Amino acid sequence: MPIFEFCGERAALIVIDMQNAFLQEAYPSYVPDARQAVEGINALARICRGQQIPVIWTTHALKSDLSNRGLIPQAIARSLMEDGPGIELYSEMEVSSVDKVIRKTRFSAFWKTDLYDFLRVQGRDQLIIVGCVLNVCCETTARDAFQHDIQVFLPKELNKTRDHEDVGFGQYLAEEITASILTSLGNKFVHLIATDELMGELSLTRSSRGSHENIS
Repeated sequence: MPIFEFCGERAALIVIDMQNAFLQEAYPSYVPDARQAVEGINALARICRGQQIPVIWTTHALKSDLSNRGLIPQAIARSLMEDGPGIELYSEMEVSSVDKVIRKTRFSAFWKTDLYDFLRVQGRDQLIIVGCVLNVCCETTARDAFQHDIQVFLPKELNKTRDHEDVGFGQYLAEEITASILTSLGNKFVHLIATDELMGELSLTRSSRGSHENIS
């Protein structure tokens, strides 16, 4: 089970796909539980900015002709077209002008984006991942981060998924999928952490920086 030592000066926060297509009921990819994470993600982002920890937002956005949708089902892809409201970040997300926003076309935030180069230039090799959907874009991004030797911290309460229909093994509820995916990721790929514990780590980072500034 990976246990990493958190360091604010090495960390970045990435918020995965907290956009209308996943947080508005009218869309086929609606994740009801995602709204429960809004307040916590906003609070985490505010603290990170205060610590000069980069905050990154992703939004899944496809060309209007869907020529770059890949294997994403067309019904879902239509809600992710670049000229539609589905790609816009949910109105209650507190996005700052200092934050970085990445448009992506696949589940991983690393796939054909500048995310890795951005992290490298910033000297960041730790990534806090929050958002939705846990077992799709969050998980794929976490696994890709592992392949890039980037340590991932996954706040358990701030990664959300939806119920899944039966494909031959029975219907699975969101909480069952969450438990399974967190168990899998937590055994090999990520440092699972409670949101309160991560907030505590960030507070220690703040205290340490303050002490250093006072000494100097």
